[in-house]
Amino acid sequence: MGAAFISRIFYNKLEMVIIMNATLAGGVAIGTCCDIISLPGVAMCVGLTAGIISALGFEKISPYLATKINLQDTCGVGSLHGMPGLLGGFTSIIAIPYFVEDFDYTKKSSWEHKGYSYFPAMKDSGKVSDQVKA
Repeated sequence: MGAAFISRIFYNKLEMVIIMNATLAGGVAIGTCCDIISLPGVAMCVGLTAGIISALGFEKISPYLATKINLQDTCGVGSLHGMPGLLGGFTSIIAIPYFVEDFDYTKKSSWEHKGYSYFPAMKDSGKVSDQVKA
């Protein structure tokens, strides 16, 4: 939906290359946090956002980078995997406190309750820094 909207704005028609790549970008973005997010509306918002940023990447960011720093992204990897992957990473960071049941990041008991599957390196010490090092 997001890619169709962006395609319609820039081309005044549906550009199928952008729509196909943005469809894949939605899967890239939701793949990081698919086990955390259980509400379909939130998953649809992540996919919509991924489609929009992927379509904008193909249309505006890739040509800009090609002219400014001579970055030739012939296959659209940055727009298809890079930006949606970053979106998925940020979404999973935000989703863990909101969607993991009984999660309170200020209390160690919350990290122990459901946190083991998401933060396995914190199992013994309970320190956030141990998870970052892992």
